[in-house]
Amino acid sequence: MTELNHKSRRQYWQERAAAARKKGGVTEDLIKEYMMDQQQFLEVLEEIGMLGKAGNLRKALRKIRRVVEGALPEKNDQLISKALDHPLEYLVYPIFFAQECEGKKFTPAPLPLGLGYHLWGGILMDLGKPEDAYKRFEQSLMWSPFSYANYYPMNRILEGKGDFSGWFQNIRREYEHAIYRRNLMGAYGELARYYLLTKETEKAAAIREYMKTHPIMDALPSYWDKAMDAAMDTFSPETLPAFATVVQAAGLGEGPHKRALAALDEVAERALSLHQEDTAERVYAYLYDLTQDSQYEAKAAHIEKADCSHDHDCHHDEGKGMDHE
Repeated sequence: MTELNHKSRRQYWQERAAAARKKGGVTEDLIKEYMMDQQQFLEVLEEIGMLGKAGNLRKALRKIRRVVEGALPEKNDQLISKALDHPLEYLVYPIFFAQECEGKKFTPAPLPLGLGYHLWGGILMDLGKPEDAYKRFEQSLMWSPFSYANYYPMNRILEGKGDFSGWFQNIRREYEHAIYRRNLMGAYGELARYYLLTKETEKAAAIREYMKTHPIMDALPSYWDKAMDAAMDTFSPETLPAFATVVQAAGLGEGPHKRALAALDEVAERALSLHQEDTAERVYAYLYDLTQDSQYEAKAAHIEKADCSHDHDCHHDEGKGMDHE
């Protein structure tokens, strides 16, 4: 995709989504096709990112502004449009944000605008404009609220200007929106750093101990330096306060927020009711990763998949997707 035709792709996907809504809802198959098509837009963003890395920041800034603003969909008060990062998120969003979506149609944004705004924010950071960068990271979260990539730079901006209240609110927001284990542990890491800088080192050490005993596959940013590590090392694990007590006092919890669990559970139940067993199995896999609760492994194992080999009317994952209204 080039800058000359990204507007035509926007129009194409707006028309595809509108046609799908008339037929009863945006389907999972359409979303899969949509996510594959986004690779063209991502290539444009990658080219702009390379410009920035090469030091051509002003040129990169001009191009990212032109590309992102040209990709914005037309305003429509009857639609909720989001540019999410994963097909699962399109199933979760209208349940997780049911109040916002009430009385409106939910549809994919024409292009991955969340990633575009994130890159825009990064370029502004490199140009030494943290306040402007923060606004772009917020816009990225508006389009892609389950994304974790924006919180770390946003929180470093707030930390740098001493806005600990705003930082604390961001930690709670990341926790509440964590439908992936990566986001959940990121919120805990941020809270540990917050406690380190507010001189509540014992609480930070309790969180670090939990994170050490509950590792994840994904790489996390570094939330503390060697000096902070040394300060936490002065406490022995057996004398630390309970992890659950520490995080609950901050408005978080041990494990994901109940709202995230409820939304994912509902996605799985809806998928099963529509005979979309593969979708339900994938959601239970995410739930197990998020919670480390073996009940979700058991639920996935007990799914009876339909045999479509001799049934022309089988409603397995193909053809009929989940309603995204």
